[in-house]
Amino acid sequence: SCARGQALWEACLTCHGVGFILVRPADWKRRMGLLKSSKSASVARARQLFPGAELTGKRGGEKDGRAEALLIAASTIPEYGGRG
Repeated sequence: SCARGQALWEACLTCHGVGFILVRPADWKRRMGLLKSSKSASVARARQLFPGAELTGKRGGEKDGRAEALLIAASTIPEYGGRG
């Protein structure tokens, strides 16, 4: 299950001394100004913040998962409007 997978990742990170924080979707979307926005809006915002990121697939489709991963990380950094 998803919860079991998350618990395994948390355990592995903790055992190896890697710090992490859990970020709720509503929190990072609010910080990035994307609350109730589309996946395409997430891609556009990621392109603004990370112009060198590859956010288009081989067939021309948007990589919204990759874009949102970048935005989740950025939402935790004060420079990008996060809490640090």
